[in-house]
Amino acid sequence: MSFTGHNTDSQARSPDRVGRWMPVLLLAFVFGAFFYVTRSPAPPAGWGGDLDAALKQAAEQQKPVVIAFHMPNCSPCSVMDRTTLRADVVNDALKSFVPVRVDAARRPDIAGKYGVPGTPTYVVLSPDGAPIAQVAGFQSTEDFVGFLGNARSKITPAKPAPAALPPAAP
Repeated sequence: MSFTGHNTDSQARSPDRVGRWMPVLLLAFVFGAFFYVTRSPAPPAGWGGDLDAALKQAAEQQKPVVIAFHMPNCSPCSVMDRTTLRADVVNDALKSFVPVRVDAARRPDIAGKYGVPGTPTYVVLSPDGAPIAQVAGFQSTEDFVGFLGNARSKITPAKPAPAALPPAAP
């Protein structure tokens, strides 16, 4: 390097050096963006994590249960968590359900019980715990609200106990 203030040959070649690193930087950016997009976000508000507690609450409140089967590294699950499950219209529809999340990797027994083919899978149970409907894979907001509505329509409301009849006249 010269101290005269003029560029030397090594300084003139520095754009070539940057050009050699560009594919590496681009690849690092692509991997970083991929991992950012596929990371597992925090669960949406209002979803419980205990199926037994959800079933008990459902029986007490006479509401159906919607189970979200997910896994930590499931890309469609993450996208649903960031989009569909945070939509206001979905949250409004879920007010008539008891929503609960089950990690299918940690609880394969529960996933097996409900015949979960993969994640994400959503299963609706009646207030007494009987399976009513199931859908697998990513669901748009409109599709998921439609699924919840169809499942809700399949549930017959509990019939009130018959009133005691007055004693027969002698």
